[in-house]
Amino acid sequence: HMLTTEAFNALLKTLEEPPPRSLFILATTEPHKLPATIQSRCQHFAFRLLNYNEIVAQLEKVARAEKLDADEGAMGALAQAAEGSVRDALSLLDQAIAACGEKLDEARVRQMLGAVPARVLVEMMEAIEAQNAARVLEQVSTLATEGYELTHFIGEFTRFVRNLMIAKTAGAASPLLQVPSDERQALGRLAKLFSEEDLTRFLQILLRTESELRYALEPRFHLELGMLKLVHARRLASLESLLGEISGPGGAVKPEQGTGVKAAPEAKPARSAAAAEAGLRREAPRAAAEPAVPPPSAPEGVASAVAPHAAPSDERLAAIKALVFGQSKLLGSCLEPMVAWRFENGEARFLYSKEASWAAELLKSRERMATLESVCAQVLGQPVKICVTLEEREAERAPRGPGARERALGDKVVEAFSKAFDATVVDVEDLRQE
Repeated sequence: HMLTTEAFNALLKTLEEPPPRSLFILATTEPHKLPATIQSRCQHFAFRLLNYNEIVAQLEKVARAEKLDADEGAMGALAQAAEGSVRDALSLLDQAIAACGEKLDEARVRQMLGAVPARVLVEMMEAIEAQNAARVLEQVSTLATEGYELTHFIGEFTRFVRNLMIAKTAGAASPLLQVPSDERQALGRLAKLFSEEDLTRFLQILLRTESELRYALEPRFHLELGMLKLVHARRLASLESLLGEISGPGGAVKPEQGTGVKAAPEAKPARSAAAAEAGLRREAPRAAAEPAVPPPSAPEGVASAVAPHAAPSDERLAAIKALVFGQSKLLGSCLEPMVAWRFENGEARFLYSKEASWAAELLKSRERMATLESVCAQVLGQPVKICVTLEEREAERAPRGPGARERALGDKVVEAFSKAFDATVVDVEDLRQE
C-alpha cells in the first residue's frame, strides 16, 4: 500500500468517528499490510476467485441483459482469459463488444484476445501422438508467421495438456475440467491416446520450456526444442523401468536379507594381465603352503596366464561385500568395479581401474570410509585402515627397475607357484615403485 503512517492514522480516525449513515468499504489484495489497529475495527470478508462455470453464467446474464448474440465458445474464451476474476471478465466483454459488435463468436473473440484457436491445440497433440516432428515444427512456424505470441501459446498449450491429464485421470465429465462442451469432447477423445505417465512427462517438459521462454533471446528456438522433446518423450524409458532393469536379472546383485554371510558375486573373468600378476604375487605364499589344485579351465578368449585368487582371500572379500551391501547398497555398489585388493600389516588396499575412478571417489567419503573400515575390522578380526588407489595404464607406469623380471623369475615362491599351477609369468610390476 502507498499510504504513509500519517495517512493510516487519518483513516483510523475516520473509522473511529464515521459520518452518520456512511458505509466504508476497503478492498485490498494485501490485508496483512494493514495496521492491526485498522483491522480490529473492520469486518473482514475474504473474497475468492470464481470458477469457470460461475464466470460463464455471469457473462451470459450480462449478454442477455445487453441483448448480445454470443455463443458458448466466445463466453468460454472470455472466462478462461479472466482467470477467475469477474472484473476482468466484464472488461474483456466490453473489449469484445467494441471489436466484434453485438454478435460474438469464438473465432473472433479468440482473435481479439490473441488466443490460439482450440483446433490448433488439438492438431498439435495429434501430431505429437503420431510422433510427426515435421508437422509439429510446421505448426510452430504457422503460429510465428501469423503473429501469435509464443509465450502466450506455450501457456495455453500447458493448460490444455493439464486439462488432458485431468480428463485421463478423472474422466472427461469431471467438474475439474472448466472448458466448453466441444473442447471437453475433444479432451475425452485425445485422453485415450496417452498414458498418465506420458502426460505427466509432457507437463514437466512444458513447464520447463515455459520458464525458459520468459528470458530467451530466441523464443522460437526454445519453443521448437521443447516441442521436439514432446515428440520424442514417449520413446524415452521411464525411471521406474530403468530401476526395474537394474535391480532385475542381469542387473546389480541384491543381497538376500539374513544374518549369515552371503556368497560372493560371480567373479569377472576378464582382467588386465597386470592385475592378475599382482594377485599372483600377493597370494603366492599362501598358495605354496597348500596342496596344488588344478586351476579351473579359463573361458575361451581369456588369457591363459591369468591365475586365480586363493580361496581364503575371496571368502574374506565376499564376506566384506555381503556385510557392506546389508548396510548400504550405494557403498556395496562402489566395491563391485574393484579389480584387486590386498591386506597386510593392518592395511586393506583396494585397486580400481581408471574407468572406475567414480567408484573410488565415492568410496573416499569420510562416512563411507568409516563404515567400510568397521566392516573390514569385523571380518578380518583387527583394526583396518583403508587405502584406495587407481590402477595405472601401461603407458603411464613408471619404468621398471633393472633386473626386476630376473629377480621375480629366480624367486623360489614364484617358481613353486608356477610349477604347481603350470603358469607362466607374463609381466612383472615392481611394487616398490607404486
